[in-house]
Amino acid sequence: MKRNLPILLNKIISLGLIVPLYLAMSISAFADITDAPSEDTPTEEVASVPESSPAPEANAPAEPSTPPTEDPVPEVPPATDGGTPDNPGEADPTGDQTPNNDLLGDGLNQDGDGLEDGNLDDGNLDDGLDDESDDELDEELDEELKEEEEEEEEEEEEEEEEEEEVKLVYEDENVKVTVSGAIPENADFNVKPITEENEETRDLYNHTADKMEELLADSENEVYGFLAYDICFTDVETGEEVEPSDNVTISMEYKGRVLPVSREDVNNAKELKVDVVHINDKTDEVENLTEAGSATVATASDTSVKSASFTNDSFSVYTLLWNGNTNRQIEVTFNNVFVEMLDGEEVPEYEEIHESINMDVSTPEIMISDKVDDIPGYKFRRADYKVNGIGKDVDGLKFIKKDNSYYLQLLNKGAEVAKVALSSSAKETVNIYYEKNINLTVQKIATGAAKEDTTTTYEFVIKNSEGVPVGATKYYVGEELRTTDAASGMFTLLSGQKAEFLDLQVGTYYITETGTSYDSTYKLKDFTTKILEVKKNQADTLLVQYEAASGDTRVVETSVDDESTKNIKFKNCYTTVSEPIETVSATVAKYIRYHAEDDNYDLTIKFKGPEQKIVTTIDTSEELEQEENIKVDIVLVVDKSNSMGYATTDPNYPTRIKCVVAAVDSMVKTIKDKDDVDAKWKVIDFGQYAKLMTSNWIDTGSVVVTENLGPAESIGGGTNYCAGLKMANDQMPGARSDAKKIVIFLTDGCPTYGIKDGKQIGKGTTLTTDIEGATYNYASQLECDYFYAIGMGLGYNAYSDTSGGIDAFTLLQNMSAKVKAKEAAQAYNISPEKVGAIFDSLAGTISGIAAGGLETSTEMLYSSNVVMTDTLSEYVDIVPDSTFKINVTLDLQDVQDESVASVPGVIKNGIQDSPATYTLPDGTVLTANYIVKNNADGTVVRTISMVFPQGYLLDDGYEYQVKFYVQPSDLAYDYYYDNIENENPYPHRGDDKTDHGNNDPITSSLLPGFYSNGLANTTYVINNQQGTLDFPKPVVQVHFTNVWEIYKVNQNDDYLDGAEFVLEEQAEEGTVAASYTGISQKVDQIDGLVVWNDTVATGKIYKLKEMQAPTGYVTSDDKWIITISDENVPTVRIVTSDGNPEGTEYLVEPVREGKVITYRFQFTNKKASALPYTGGSGVYKTTVTGIAMMILSAFMFYLNRRKKAGF
Repeated sequence: MKRNLPILLNKIISLGLIVPLYLAMSISAFADITDAPSEDTPTEEVASVPESSPAPEANAPAEPSTPPTEDPVPEVPPATDGGTPDNPGEADPTGDQTPNNDLLGDGLNQDGDGLEDGNLDDGNLDDGLDDESDDELDEELDEELKEEEEEEEEEEEEEEEEEEEVKLVYEDENVKVTVSGAIPENADFNVKPITEENEETRDLYNHTADKMEELLADSENEVYGFLAYDICFTDVETGEEVEPSDNVTISMEYKGRVLPVSREDVNNAKELKVDVVHINDKTDEVENLTEAGSATVATASDTSVKSASFTNDSFSVYTLLWNGNTNRQIEVTFNNVFVEMLDGEEVPEYEEIHESINMDVSTPEIMISDKVDDIPGYKFRRADYKVNGIGKDVDGLKFIKKDNSYYLQLLNKGAEVAKVALSSSAKETVNIYYEKNINLTVQKIATGAAKEDTTTTYEFVIKNSEGVPVGATKYYVGEELRTTDAASGMFTLLSGQKAEFLDLQVGTYYITETGTSYDSTYKLKDFTTKILEVKKNQADTLLVQYEAASGDTRVVETSVDDESTKNIKFKNCYTTVSEPIETVSATVAKYIRYHAEDDNYDLTIKFKGPEQKIVTTIDTSEELEQEENIKVDIVLVVDKSNSMGYATTDPNYPTRIKCVVAAVDSMVKTIKDKDDVDAKWKVIDFGQYAKLMTSNWIDTGSVVVTENLGPAESIGGGTNYCAGLKMANDQMPGARSDAKKIVIFLTDGCPTYGIKDGKQIGKGTTLTTDIEGATYNYASQLECDYFYAIGMGLGYNAYSDTSGGIDAFTLLQNMSAKVKAKEAAQAYNISPEKVGAIFDSLAGTISGIAAGGLETSTEMLYSSNVVMTDTLSEYVDIVPDSTFKINVTLDLQDVQDESVASVPGVIKNGIQDSPATYTLPDGTVLTANYIVKNNADGTVVRTISMVFPQGYLLDDGYEYQVKFYVQPSDLAYDYYYDNIENENPYPHRGDDKTDHGNNDPITSSLLPGFYSNGLANTTYVINNQQGTLDFPKPVVQVHFTNVWEIYKVNQNDDYLDGAEFVLEEQAEEGTVAASYTGISQKVDQIDGLVVWNDTVATGKIYKLKEMQAPTGYVTSDDKWIITISDENVPTVRIVTSDGNPEGTEYLVEPVREGKVITYRFQFTNKKASALPYTGGSGVYKTTVTGIAMMILSAFMFYLNRRKKAGF
């Protein structure tokens, strides 16, 4: 005891020093611990620093991946995810280990600036200092001192025994592990902490957690937390794992007591203890070494562990397992909230407590539906639970335990929507919302002059599916409560009023507008009634429409349910109906074309039916509230530097990155709940560099911000505001032109990097004036509509290049002021759950707009019962053995291939042999006929007629045509011939525009001739009215055929055959003259007609000479000069050898037979009195001429000889 007295005194002195040291440490700051660049460089191109920018200095202090440690070591914070200290570090091959995050402490401010709250705990004394009285502390210390004395005595004895044993030691900043016993030769001792944070050991950690749960599955105890280690021997030379040959003893001495369990769980636990558990890596079996007597653990009253030892003959995973049992419960209050729905928004009226219940792990899932009250006039709307101030819709609650923590699990449709960690005496509230049980509304709207009329009362009746009136039923009109008529179910409304029915039973209903009151200005027949279903943010759905000018009632069938309100609108649209308006006039045409080669005409009659319209004008105008969505394109810029992993003092958001995630959730929830906001997002993470996390603009529901920090995203661990601002500015050109552009900048500290002249500046550890200036410069280049800089846990930052410093929030304010924001640029330093409130004012606009207008409908009327008739005049005949046909055109183009659709009619011997037909595209067949009717008075009526099928409507804009062939009748020729001497031998003049378009020259339009038709018209019916249009009248002209004939006769006018003639053209010099030969012969029983070897051309002058007289007749010396006109009319002059050289005109009387006029001439020969001498005078003349030519030839020959002889 005397030996321990100095120890006791030392501990008392130490206690006296610890308290002031504790206070001093709580206000100290580690100014030299700040953001530092990650040793990893980004794997992809990130923001704005050229390759030539200097790398961070090799010896620059790095921004810590975990906060710095200090002695004494604080307790391990609660392990809600499985119960180990966060990031205890990973052993390197030499046995060194990175610091344990939570063992080293939390609460650093800006990027490593020191501890914020000074809440440093040595794991032994904080309960005595904070939670227990001084007496309890003294008592605990006495007991612990006594235990330590006993331990020291045991250690001394063990040391004496171990002086002779071989020992191997592993040591890091947290623990010293010693092994003794059957240590294999040439072996190295390896200890690796197993943590969830270490990616290399994460799977093994999860497996260990599962095995701990499995170990306690059949016991009343539960896993509160554990520390796990992978312990083994490895051969020094081969590196292969080797097992001990016999038992070995492991001793673990912690440099500060460890406790991976929250203080709350320690206080609430019953029989909390620590066991040493071994997991055999070969069999995967779990062994509790403590219960087997092979392990001991030294714990304090709070079960924090100072040391442990255990003995076993194999190595693998060993675990210190904290386990115990508890009985935790929660009080849940269900609160009824009554709301009124205004434009789809909940407006609270009042609330009241429904009931409170206690829940524990034995409580089954509570369904909200079981807590809903049956409140007259109201219906259940929804239920919610507020998580961090944000309401989560729920339909079920469940009390659960997971990973040694207790939660209230919030469910919606069976899926978890949130999980709320609970304290030992938690009290929670669930709100159950009710709204007025209005499940049917009937709205009355009138338009035009009737809109403002207050004298017209519109009467309605409501009946159920059985046709029974729904009487004595309450409904609201505005704030006035009314009741339907008990007997008839009638209710009345003025224009602009709405009936809101309460508590209608689920089912089908018929709502009928029966009319207006007796003294009303307007009646139902004045309106076109549109019955519509109205839904929020959707166009009204037309259910049924009743036309004006009908006195019928207007009825609609609808259904009512408990899930929603059915909104029916009776919209009486004031209606006017016009008289029929002609849009297309009926047109007829008839035109003619002359065929000279056949000396006949083709005639075409054409008809296009009229079209009319009746215009119904419906005034559909009404005043509506229009909600126009606001479009916003949001760039979310998130600080992901290493300091974002630092702990906070807020138990709901234990780290800064969790604050950011919660803040993003808050703003996303706010914007997602706004139906009138159309938002698109891009997310940028930045550390030393910036990285675009979403290549495209995404919807609000897709926005996710992870808790991964800079090195994990290859953006470095420092803080470079310039990179984040620049990348945000680069996204602005890609935003929608009609969207508001918003940049949200989330950060926890001041910048430690910047960009200047295109190069990165700063060491990633501290703020400099150059970095601050560069930040403001890049902020000034950002152009947007709104800029929000949101800081969390901001503090003060000193300059490293000069004296002084700047508050981080002031820097954010200065940076925001530099941004070129059209609407607003603000900085905030608020808690995460309040971030969403920044955007509460973001909303679309609601304005009263004039909807509808004058809605016109047009009813088209077309002609039918069409008959096209053309009666031939007496001056024309149908061409014998000809055809006639139908054709149909649209805009001068055939609607069908004529060769396929049209079948010509046939006329034989002046009588129809078959009709003409035409098949339209819709299959309708048109038929035309040529009809000859012999009247009793002896007259004959000849008609071309096309009768359209009964009921056929001419609604396609077609033109219908019938074409046939005619020629002038004998009567026409007689008339013309009889009046040929008159100035105008024709009786008629053609109507204008009766020539075919190809006529050149024209033959009918306004020209003299004979009418081709008598009565010719088209009759039709449109809008029950008869219509008739007469066809115009073309004319035909007669074309006579002139024929001249020469007969050979003797002096007794007897016709002679066998005379030969030559008819020579008197052509101009230098041209080739035509010549014809003719012989008189017998034709058609008549002798003496001179028949020419070819057709004699008209329009020329000829000379006729007889070449040989008939036998027994003297050849005449007379010559005829014959002039043939273009019409083949001859003029003859006879020149005799002893007469007038110009000759004497030979006149004859032409003979007409029908259209042929014949000019007959006689060429007379004299009969010879005696036979001529042999040779006659002709022989004598020929002989004399021959002798003379012989004498001349002899003389010329003589002269030629003398010339050659030289005479």
